[in-house]
Amino acid sequence: MKLTVLAPGHFHAALLQKTMYPNVDATVHVYAEDGPDLADYLQQVASYNARAEAPTAWRMQVHAGADFLDRFSAERAGDVVVIAGNNQRKAEFVTRAVAAGMHVLADKPMAIDTAGFASLQRAFADARARGVLLWDIMTERHEITTLLQKAFSRIPSVFGELLQGSVREPAVVAVRGARERTQPAIPRRPDLTRAARALRRRHLAGGDRAGRRGRTRRVGAAHRGGTGHPVRLHANRTGPRETRQPALSR
Repeated sequence: MKLTVLAPGHFHAALLQKTMYPNVDATVHVYAEDGPDLADYLQQVASYNARAEAPTAWRMQVHAGADFLDRFSAERAGDVVVIAGNNQRKAEFVTRAVAAGMHVLADKPMAIDTAGFASLQRAFADARARGVLLWDIMTERHEITTLLQKAFSRIPSVFGELLQGSVREPAVVAVRGARERTQPAIPRRPDLTRAARALRRRHLAGGDRAGRRGRTRRVGAAHRGGTGHPVRLHANRTGPRETRQPALSR
């Protein structure tokens, strides 16, 4: 099986190459515009090849240029394509990949607007007709540990109560999952902290402060399973008014 990577712009693209696979060719074709996203991706794969413990042996064939998408469709260099990058064109890339007769492993979200969702629906129909797979590669939400966390979060005696937080004293702690780390390098992410804080201040200045504060989570004295071990909640803050599903840990 031959692997292709289309417009990598998120570290999940490189994360799939953290290990070698016995049934996947070591040569990987990459189609993208030349720029920092491509450079970051190639640097991360190179770090996997150069690490001391269990190094990988990927051979990268890069096809960079403004016409990368047309070249990708015409050359069909692989059997499977990984799409993990800028969400603005994600649905377009998925559609083109399916039309080229390739299996697709796409990062979430596959679509971010109504037009993209309609395009994605057509892509799934086309994939069924062509007999190719179109899959979401972010599947941890289906694992039993994640399902249990979701169930526990709906039990008040375990999860605790929802409280109003504040900008100065938020009750949510931002923690990245250990399994998503891409050692030795730290994935580069946009610095949105200042923009998020500025947006929060504008929201607070525009009306009822209590009603506009983000909803936060606190456990208090809740315990897990009657064992006497306190439950600690961790969540990621992804924007000025949004928090992700918390995880339970000791």
